Amino acid sequence: MKNFVPQDARARRMATALILVLATASLVACGPEPTAQPKLSIEIHGWGPTGAGSDGFVMGLPDFSQASSLRLKVTQPRDQRILSTETFTVGAHKGSLPDVTFGENLRVDLEVLDANLAVVASGATPIFSFEQGDTRRAFRVLVTPTNRFAPVGSLVADRETGANKLVQSRFDYSAITASGASRIWLGRIGQAVAMTDDGQVLIVGGAEPAAFHQPGTTPSLRQTFSDIQIFDPATGYFTDLSFDDQARAVQSTGTDKLRVARAFHTITPLGADRFLVVGGLTLREGGIRALNSMEIIDLKAPAGTRIQELRGDAGPALLTTHRAFHSATLRSSDRKLIVAGGVGHNGATDVIDSFEVIDIARGTITASAPKLNAARTDHSAVLSADGTNIWLIGGRDASGALASTETLRPEGEATVSTVGVRLNRARFGASTVRLSATGGNDVLVIGGFSDTAGAALSSFEIGGFARDAFFQQADWTLKAARGAFTAIELPNSTDVMVIGGVAATSPVASAERLRYKGLADATPFVAETQGSFVENRHGASAVMLQNGHILVLAGVDGGDATAHDNAELFNALDPVRNRAGQ
Repeated sequence: MKNFVPQDARARRMATALILVLATASLVACGPEPTAQPKLSIEIHGWGPTGAGSDGFVMGLPDFSQASSLRLKVTQPRDQRILSTETFTVGAHKGSLPDVTFGENLRVDLEVLDANLAVVASGATPIFSFEQGDTRRAFRVLVTPTNRFAPVGSLVADRETGANKLVQSRFDYSAITASGASRIWLGRIGQAVAMTDDGQVLIVGGAEPAAFHQPGTTPSLRQTFSDIQIFDPATGYFTDLSFDDQARAVQSTGTDKLRVARAFHTITPLGADRFLVVGGLTLREGGIRALNSMEIIDLKAPAGTRIQELRGDAGPALLTTHRAFHSATLRSSDRKLIVAGGVGHNGATDVIDSFEVIDIARGTITASAPKLNAARTDHSAVLSADGTNIWLIGGRDASGALASTETLRPEGEATVSTVGVRLNRARFGASTVRLSATGGNDVLVIGGFSDTAGAALSSFEIGGFARDAFFQQADWTLKAARGAFTAIELPNSTDVMVIGGVAATSPVASAERLRYKGLADATPFVAETQGSFVENRHGASAVMLQNGHILVLAGVDGGDATAHDNAELFNALDPVRNRAGQ
């Protein structure tokens, strides 16, 4: 373990000097052999007070007025372990950095503490490994205020000075610019997102809206997209998969784009960086049409061949029913994909009452017989903890919101649907979370809409695969009614974050934290408001990153239906704690 000493005695604030030294110094790891010392370099930037009276990007640590000390922890988040910790005073002339040992699934967490040791800002590296023979790893960490949103930033060279500066990141326009396209705007809704094996984020397809899209209605679209963007949390950059950065041109061996531009489709991770894209809407024949095609994204395939058709012995595998706004759930017990419900060619009232079973390995599709117990779309699909059954919850049919549920389960070589318990409140566009605190056997159902006019709900209720009813009390509510939002369970506290959404025709800009108190408590979750978007984002996608921040991307502002081509991060403070017994 080594100490570091700030060298810049001319800095006006020691807090800034400390972090600037960290940005160029190395954290030295103590390996099992004295001669084997892998070095870890962390470059720190931030979003927060700039000293000029406003928030902005800062090269180094922002001017947090409450900052008293800085704590660095080496953790293994997936195992809920803290390996080493060091704390030093902001303004001190010397500080100790924690040991970093050889190992897998490591992360360095940085926390800015006030005088009462409360965390006021934080950041973290991605999850990484140090193996024997490794000599150096380098990371860039963005430190942001806790329980707040901040724009996603990336380093670019200033055109005049050549010096690096932080600016807001945007989707990669390289491929579309190289093609000479006259209309250049990549803001979107209806995209599908998924995590790659190394913690990057795929953003697949989507559409530019022509008007505000009210959930439960047919969207009005200017264009649909075929591009695949990849977001790298380590750099803040978005990259178009089809663009060859070295040649500064689109891949010469192929496009690495979707074969069919689409929005409101699904993407399902298959493992080993393979993903299946199913259905969706496209612009064709002068109107909006549902799709029955499927495409595989294989990130480990050679460039130019990473987008492939799903094929069987008879050729391309196609759904028996064109559909969008459906669910697609990989049944881990037999590796079959269950595609259920959705809407067809005739728009929002063409609600589908069937499901299909896709054998991905063989490229075969089996249509359901019998069908679903109710036609449904905008529903939730929850996989049971044992990977066998799929619970379809709520949604809507052509007439309105549904309170019904049903379970799709294997029976021999077939898959059958059985009627489930009813929700206390009919709702579509709700979000569901399978609760890890109860072994994944219970499901939290939050918010949603009670009608297609956009009447949003604030209530939540709890049911389970083995329960005979959903439970709800009058005080089980969010602070703000909302539907069409994202709910994410935090891995350490098991609190649930509720991000964005819409009520009537207005985006909901706030985030809420449902603090988990236990199912035995009269109020198992208590809601508190935490921060608002930098920009309104109805139709945004949200995903938890390896560094503990929540990425929220794309979406539409509301009034003028202008879609965003950028993203922001929510810092949901959820520190790693040692698991009991460690």
